[in-house]
Amino acid sequence: MPLEIRRSDITKMEVEAVVFAKAASGYSTDTSREMSEPVLEPGTGTAAKYHIHAAAARCADEEQQEKALRAFYQKCLSLADEKGIRSLAFPLIPLGRGMLARLRGVRIAAEEIRAYTEKREMQVCLVVPAFDPLGMGRRLRRRLDEYIEENLIPVQGSMTMDASVDAGVSDASVDADISDASGGAEDADYSDALACSEMPSLYGDEDGLPDGVPAEKRPAQSRPAKKRPAQSRPAKKSPSESRPAARGSDPMEELERRLAERMEHLSDTFSEYLLYLIRMKGMTNAEVYKRAIVDKKVFSKIRNNPDYHPQKRTALCLCVGARLSLDEAKDLLARAGYALSPCDKTDIIFSYFIEHKIYDMIELDIQLEEHGLPCIIE
Repeated sequence: MPLEIRRSDITKMEVEAVVFAKAASGYSTDTSREMSEPVLEPGTGTAAKYHIHAAAARCADEEQQEKALRAFYQKCLSLADEKGIRSLAFPLIPLGRGMLARLRGVRIAAEEIRAYTEKREMQVCLVVPAFDPLGMGRRLRRRLDEYIEENLIPVQGSMTMDASVDAGVSDASVDADISDASGGAEDADYSDALACSEMPSLYGDEDGLPDGVPAEKRPAQSRPAKKRPAQSRPAKKSPSESRPAARGSDPMEELERRLAERMEHLSDTFSEYLLYLIRMKGMTNAEVYKRAIVDKKVFSKIRNNPDYHPQKRTALCLCVGARLSLDEAKDLLARAGYALSPCDKTDIIFSYFIEHKIYDMIELDIQLEEHGLPCIIE
């Protein structure tokens, strides 16, 4: 695996060289002039033998900024290769501010690193700063481990249900769908701590769970939810149904309209239902596939072919990208012939993130790696 994402302090990475990046002074539209040549120096104050210092161009135009960031990776990788360096660590460089900017930065890094290391023996780490002032990252890991222990059903043999579903599909074909170049008080504390920082909160506004069921007690797929009695409280409404009716309209008529709209989509394919959910939630296609770290070409296949069935990992990532609730995710996956398996640890981890509204693919990928599972971003 040429690329790994690690949550760490880059100065403590045990690699041959670490890259230290800084932005060039001033703005320019000529990225070739603003991108300084990287410099290799002996490492001091870190665990690495060498340091690579380079300044990436600063451009007001997003397209030019992306070109500058790609040039930054290309030149640093080329220098390391020229000097015989076989293990290298880069800092995460977001393409702007906010969560999508971090994900775009990861995508660009993954594309350039994969392209360069395709025919070269080089291990590269992308280091995400260990933002953990109150131990929230460790708490998330502990709660995730508890969730896995409660919900994972072990099976005999090495093949899990997920592997059975995708039997006959090579790793290469699965990777092609992902970037081609590439409830409790404690949960509330985690979200609050992030909200107080410059990083965006990873949590949404709704818990996505049926009424009366605590997040930590709900199985991922162990058994279907019990049906409510006819006179019990109504089930929690979807985001579109929860929106207030337009001023002057009859609330009952609005509810009936939305119910009729949902009924119209009962026979939708995966593609049709995904696009419907995106529209219902007021998102754009680009916002969803970028958050999901799914390649634009793959998403175009899904959008343009109503009968297209993506690989399961792609479908799971799109559930995160579209910010679906757990019930919505199960419904969407079923339309492609998939299910969240209680016998597959990857499915359990995706279930935890979706159920708890943690729509951060970087954090999810780190947790997959820390649990010894194939990563999404490779």
